[in-house]
Formats: sequence, C-alpha cells, structure tokens
Amino acid sequence: MQIKASCFVLAVITISLFTSAEQKRSLSLTDVLKIASDSSISIHQARYQTLSREASARQATGSLLPSLSASASTGKQVDLRESTSSPTGVDAGLSLSYSLSAQSFYNREAANLSREAAIAAEEQARDDILLESAQSFLNVVSTGAAIDVEMANLEYAKSQLEQIEAFYQSGRKSVSDVLQQKTFVSEAQSRVLKAQYAFDLARMELQSLLGLPLEEEISFQDDEIWGISESISADSSLSPPESQKNVTISSIEAQQKTIEASRKSLRSAELSNLPSLGISAGLSVDKRFSDLDRGINGPDGRVSLSLSIPIFDRLQRSTSVTRNEIELKSAQLRLEELKRQVRLSLERAMLEHRMAMQQIKVVNDRLRSAEQTLEAVKERYAAGAATLTEVSSVNSQFLEARLAQVEAQLQLVKSYFNILHKSGNIAEIIKSGDGSKGIDG
Repeated sequence: MQIKASCFVLAVITISLFTSAEQKRSLSLTDVLKIASDSSISIHQARYQTLSREASARQATGSLLPSLSASASTGKQVDLRESTSSPTGVDAGLSLSYSLSAQSFYNREAANLSREAAIAAEEQARDDILLESAQSFLNVVSTGAAIDVEMANLEYAKSQLEQIEAFYQSGRKSVSDVLQQKTFVSEAQSRVLKAQYAFDLARMELQSLLGLPLEEEISFQDDEIWGISESISADSSLSPPESQKNVTISSIEAQQKTIEASRKSLRSAELSNLPSLGISAGLSVDKRFSDLDRGINGPDGRVSLSLSIPIFDRLQRSTSVTRNEIELKSAQLRLEELKRQVRLSLERAMLEHRMAMQQIKVVNDRLRSAEQTLEAVKERYAAGAATLTEVSSVNSQFLEARLAQVEAQLQLVKSYFNILHKSGNIAEIIKSGDGSKGIDG
C-alpha cells in the first residue's frame, strides 16, 4: 500500500510539474509587439472613435437620400346620445419626401474627412503603443541582464572568499581579510536582490501593459534584442531616407484631415443662408365598411414643391461661421506645431542614435581596460603586492564597465526604435517578423 501511495504522489507531482512547464509562456520582442497591437486599451479606444466617425459619415450620407414612410389607421365614430355609429373606416398612405440644400453636401464631405482623420489617429495610437511596449520590453531585458552581471559578481566574491579562507587556514591571510571579503559577499548579495526587484517591477509593468495576468509566469527572450544590437552596430550609417526629410506620420495625416474637415464645415456654415428645396409626394387610400357601402375611395395622390429662404436666423449663421473659422485656425496652428515637434523628435532620435553608436566604442574600450586591470591586480594580490581592498575596488570597476556595456547596447536599440517611431515605420518590425528591418523598409 505504501508503495502504491508513493507512486501515486510521485505521479501527481510529475503531472503538476509538466502542466506548470506547459503553462509557462515565453515571449520574444515580436510576440510582445503583436500582443500590444491586438489588445491595447488605447488602440481599442481609438478604434471605437473611428467607428463613431464612420457612423456619423453614414448618417451624413443618408441625409442626402429621400425618406419614404407608410401609414395606416382605422377608426369608427360613435354618437353616445343617439346610440348610433358611423361606418368603420381604414386609411392607408405612402409619403415620399426629399430635402436638398448646399449644406448637406459639405456636411457629408466633412463627416467623411473626420472619419479619415480618426483612422489616421488610430494608426498613430498603434505606433505609440508599439514604441511603449518595445521600451518596456527593453527595460525587462536591461534589468534581466543586470541580474546576470550581479550574479556573476556574487559568484566571484564567493570564490574569492573560499580562496581567502583557504589561505587563512594555511596562515597566509589574516582573519580581517576573511571578514572583509564576507562583507563584499554581503554587498554583492544585496545588489542581486535589488536587481531582482527591478526586474520583477519591469516584468509586472510590461505584463500590465499587455493585459496579461501579473501572477502568470512568463519568460522573455532577449536573443532578438541582442541580434538587433549587433546588426545596428555593424551599420554606422543609419539615417532617414531623403524622402523622409519632410516626414509625414499618422498624427500629421490625421491633423491634415481634420483641417480639411474644418474647411468643409466652415463652407457649410457660410452657405446656411441659401434657400433649401423640398419635394414631397403622397398616396392615400380610404376604405369605408358599412351595410350600404363597402367601397374604396381613392386612391388620392399629391405632389408638392417647397422653397425655404431664411430671413432672420437670430444670428445663428454668423455665430456658426465665426466658430468654424476659429476652429480652422486652431487646427492649422496645431498642424504647424505638430510638424515642428515631429521634425525635432526625429532629429533628436538621430542625434541619440549617433551618440549611442559612439558610446558603444567607449564602453567596449572601458570594459577591455577594466578586465586587463582586474587580471593584473589579481596577480599582484596573489603575490602579496596588492590588498584585498584594491582587488575589490578594481572588481567593482569591472562590474560597472560590464553594466555600462549592456546599457549602451540597449540604448542603441532604444534609439533605433525611436527613429522607426518618429519616421512612422515602427510597425515594420511586426510586418517583417523580426527587428532587423531598417527604416528604409
């Protein structure tokens, strides 16, 4: 019985571990961007705005169509004093009406342009969330790399402690050296804990941004990021194409459509004092039910034409024109401001990229120098010509150089993503299936 019970418990544990391994997800940069593109709240909000503008455009188009309605009624008149009643009657009819004005056409064009502006704004929202997701993913990679560096430093400190303890046992080192190295080990452990905290925080922020459960265990693959970094480092001539010197991204396109819509609305307000033409037609049938008469009267038809000319509109036209003129000028100023911001943002991204390229060379030289210095001080310490404090100080410098190299590589990737975003091409990362596609497409 005990053997069967042990086997059962072992089987349950095995199945549980296998299920947990199956449930654990692993996401790359491309996976993260696709999830963000599909599930972001801001994108859904922009989509609903587009749907609302599409409904308004359909309504504006429908206002140019005639309206047709049918009606039917029945009734019977009863005289309570005479105790008599009139014959039952049924009336049925069809009516067709159509109203035409110059405003209707401009209102329809304005609604269509507003719909196009909403579509462009939706694309900009998608680009923005892609950049935010990419930056959050880089933060996860950065903090994860920091853990690796701090863990390597901790392992080095522990190995040094074991060596010093062995020297102490043989009488070659004093107890103060052992205690000092234990202090260094404790400090290294503290840095590992801080790095782990930063990683967990970055991971939770990314999962929250993607709409994933915070308690779900997810691993993030960083191979793609380092591949992008190597590809960018090999290309020192990254720059926007000449055709993008006057770059037009989705936000600018949306604002341009908004300006066109404002022009149409202004023109509609200016034409509100023109006459409007109305046409209506109707067909009616009257049937009476009585003992003497069961006939049908009709059908009767009618056609009417009307012309409406506004004379005094209580200042509605002038107020509407003034308001639309102000909105148009504000939209034009907003477009000019947006163009300047986009141009500045792109130039700043290019400047940051050039700086990151130069920084890569600096940190690589710094790391090589720190590594050589560490090896030299180790040899001096083994020979008794250097103190433990010197070794620890040089090792800290080596650690900082490794972290600086990681941060410089990720900063290079970040600046590259900024260029893609500011030039309106960050979605190409998803389309190409990897992050190695340049801004030239």
